Amino acid sequence: MKNLSVMRGALRHEFGMQIRRRAVWVVIVFLGGFVALIWYGNASDYLTGFYTNAHGAGPHVWVSPSTTTAVLYWAMLAARFLPLGVGLLLADRLVRDRQTRVDELLQTTPGGLGARLTGKYLGTTLATLVPVLVLYTAVVGYMFSQRPDGHGHSTQRVGGLLRRRADVPGHHPQRPTDRDSEHGGPARGRRHRPEL
Repeated sequence: MKNLSVMRGALRHEFGMQIRRRAVWVVIVFLGGFVALIWYGNASDYLTGFYTNAHGAGPHVWVSPSTTTAVLYWAMLAARFLPLGVGLLLADRLVRDRQTRVDELLQTTPGGLGARLTGKYLGTTLATLVPVLVLYTAVVGYMFSQRPDGHGHSTQRVGGLLRRRADVPGHHPQRPTDRDSEHGGPARGRRHRPEL
């Protein structure tokens, strides 16, 4: 039971330290931008549709838009390149502990070495995967917002509604009523429910 609490404490501490590191976010965003450029050059046509064999001789065949294919291509590229960034960010953990002599300090604390190492590596790995998840979700959300079959418009409306709600916490825009226009302003003491 003591080792579990040591592992949980190390995990929480390392997660908090790693998630605040600017390098984690910069590396993942830079690498994600590189992957997004590759995706845009090769698979962005799947969002709008395209003709095959457009530059060669032979019949032109229309390929209808497929968000699923675009997302699968993005997943394939992300799975190929983003682990490289995660690995680079996690590679120096033990070496840095030895150089800064933190390992000697940690050996004097109660709790097993295995529990501390497990918590340390779980915390840093989970914190490094948070920017990957944010980036992946943002790109997939963009793809679904570009759907030409009308579903993209509903996604944009939901995103716009969430942005408006997040702009001013606790502020709910009021709709003018007939009584407001008669008196030249909103009625005092009345709250109106905003329409969605």
